[in-house]
Amino acid sequence: MQERQFPPFDVEDPTHAEREALRRLRARRARSLVAGVGAGLLALFAVGCPEPGDLENADVYPAPMPTAGTGTAGSSSSAGTGGSGGGGSTIAACETSCVTTIFTTQCKICHGSTTKLSGTLDLETMGVSARLKDKPAEHMGSTPGPCPTGDKLIDSATPANSWLLKKVTDMQGTCGTVMPAPTALPAADQTCLTTYVNCVAGGT
Repeated sequence: MQERQFPPFDVEDPTHAEREALRRLRARRARSLVAGVGAGLLALFAVGCPEPGDLENADVYPAPMPTAGTGTAGSSSSAGTGGSGGGGSTIAACETSCVTTIFTTQCKICHGSTTKLSGTLDLETMGVSARLKDKPAEHMGSTPGPCPTGDKLIDSATPANSWLLKKVTDMQGTCGTVMPAPTALPAADQTCLTTYVNCVAGGT
């Protein structure tokens, strides 16, 4: 819009009409400036600030942190819940490398995913800790004598009474034979499984 041109006047002694025209001119310019700034702010709020991917040098600007509860790919709230456990921690974390080695090399023959020669105990596939914790021990097949009742594979209340530990330390009494047959596990492996049982039971 072309602004109205006013005749020159003596700024030392302007007339009333000239002062009024100057005031109106300044008022129009102020309104135009305010309107321009307001339009710019409105456009900024409507479009929003640029994301790192919108910038030419995106790697210079950090990506926004995800809000609580949204999660990111590969890290859902249910991650690491490999069975029940105390203290909000996962019992699957108790399955250290020595535990996995014992189960998959020395126990797999009788307690694998397909063999299960003694009962239905599977020590090979994932989720083994959940299958052991507070689950009743099955005494299958021929045994040289009577078997106890009420034993649990891993007893969270009394870890030392866990049937798993009794079988690998030759403390099973007359109920079957030591595992793995014909001798008990080496001392180092027994220590590994004792630590594992305490971990699954909720201890340290």
